[in-house]
Amino acid sequence: MNSIMSALGAGSGIDIKDLAQSLTDVERKPREEAIQGRIDKTEGRISGYSAVMFGLKQLKDAFASLNDRSDFTGASIRNSQPLAVGASADARAELGQHDIQVTQLAREQITRSASFASDTTTLNGGDPFSLEITSGGATVSVDVTRRSPQGVVDAINSKSDQTGVEARLVNTGDPVNPVTIVLRGESGSDNAFSVAQPVGQTPVPGLDFSNTIQSAQNATAVIDGIAVTRSTNVVDDVIPGVTLELLATTTSAATLSIARDTAPVKEKINALVESYNSLQDFLDTLGDPDSDDEEFGGVLANDSMLRYVRDQARSMITATSSTPGGTVTAFRDIGVTLDREGRLQVDDTKLDVALLGRFEDIATMFSADTDN
Repeated sequence: MNSIMSALGAGSGIDIKDLAQSLTDVERKPREEAIQGRIDKTEGRISGYSAVMFGLKQLKDAFASLNDRSDFTGASIRNSQPLAVGASADARAELGQHDIQVTQLAREQITRSASFASDTTTLNGGDPFSLEITSGGATVSVDVTRRSPQGVVDAINSKSDQTGVEARLVNTGDPVNPVTIVLRGESGSDNAFSVAQPVGQTPVPGLDFSNTIQSAQNATAVIDGIAVTRSTNVVDDVIPGVTLELLATTTSAATLSIARDTAPVKEKINALVESYNSLQDFLDTLGDPDSDDEEFGGVLANDSMLRYVRDQARSMITATSSTPGGTVTAFRDIGVTLDREGRLQVDDTKLDVALLGRFEDIATMFSADTDN
């Protein structure tokens, strides 16, 4: 053996080491390619399974959006006087018509002081002083530590959580004394307030808050023949599920017509149909070895799981609901059917008619009239 190697190596021009490496590579390469092919195939299948799970989750989420009774309780409002009465409805709103006559709006008290040369004008000669604010039967003492209009504003605002009164400076544009202190309370007659200087304190010039620009008052309205009074212009406890915002007084009653809002439910049904069809398209791609999709095409060809998933998804669509609602027992009763390609088609006319005339039955079919 050694003589053969010596003969080959001596003057033959053959690199024994390269020859051996080449022979080894020739034998090893097919094995490496086979192993790598199996790895690629396995990774492709894993990606395919992940994609199927994603598609199923989208379909599940679409069904979940129609799973609760509260998903079927939207209402729309037609308002004859939207500039006088704002209205919004929630899931508790009852269908019907309501009349609202606004006779008075709630207002807050607005009071101002005298005018000053600037926000830093020294008050009371720089000596300490206090104010007393009375609101709702309670009196709160306010100590002014910075003796200026700005200091008064800051002191009053530091006690606003107790008095309900807020202060601000307003520049009136007067050439001599442009700055005035404006106090604003909370709406409602019970929130009227007064500001006084404590008994025994030398009056501070300019801090006589007796100039009331606007008095506090309640809102009054007649809703469906019932007179109501509120401290604010928001009324949310007279018509179930409806919040009213009183914006202006009316000479005639505003009419609110509360009707079923079917648009959100129709949108959810269409989204479910889209999710189902997208899943079917993707299952086709995964199972088609001739697909042009470079990433997912055919990665699950001949995999029995695809048929199982397809059958399960189809049964969810074609089966009769376990909680049928009167004449509505399945998707087909609301205009949603499978075509020859196994895709869902929506008959918009039939769906609209069903939503308008059999809305409660549809809600029962999807939700079993339960929440959560």
